[in-house]
Amino acid sequence: TGNPLEIVATHTPGDAEIRYMNEQGNVVLARQPIKIVKGAISMKAAAEAVAGSTVTIEWTGPNNSGDFLSIVPKSAEDGDYEKWAYTKGGSPLDVIATRTLGEAEIRYMNEDGNKVLARTPITILEAVITLKAAAQGIAGESIAIEWTGPNAQGDYITIVPKSTKDGEYKACAYTRGGSPAAVTACGDVGPAEIRYMNEDGNIVLAR
Repeated sequence: TGNPLEIVATHTPGDAEIRYMNEQGNVVLARQPIKIVKGAISMKAAAEAVAGSTVTIEWTGPNNSGDFLSIVPKSAEDGDYEKWAYTKGGSPLDVIATRTLGEAEIRYMNEDGNKVLARTPITILEAVITLKAAAQGIAGESIAIEWTGPNAQGDYITIVPKSTKDGEYKACAYTRGGSPAAVTACGDVGPAEIRYMNEDGNIVLAR
């Protein structure tokens, strides 16, 4: 592809080599020493965030191809990640927080081996959610539901028979539409539940 060439440096700081090789046996035909220094990375965000909410992160860093930010439990193995945003999106970046409560980390990573290049602590809090509606509704008709909650990406409200297994849902309204939400009541007569859920795993966050 011609001269000069652009090559992504190894992520391992220290003494390294530029190697001229041939893919027939991967033979090293020549080498040139180079010193690899650790990239200066900083990440700034609120000290606490609600589980599953969007966290705005200001960052500086090398912005290499494949660099991304992710928020994971502190106990997560290096290389593990959850929802992410590539640094090519600029600073600040919006990243969806882990739903695991407690101590967590914002990690600056590269998808080449999912290496953690930097980390900063963040505490994940339980979402406070309220749901308010009439005690009774008519099957198949719309019910107005006043709600408060994290309004995370993919959050929605549904009405299902009380016996419905967690993870299942019927007609719904996304919380991004605001409060009150208009939700069509299930067609089954009898005890039912209004459920606040997230489509990432269809987790029931409140009922």
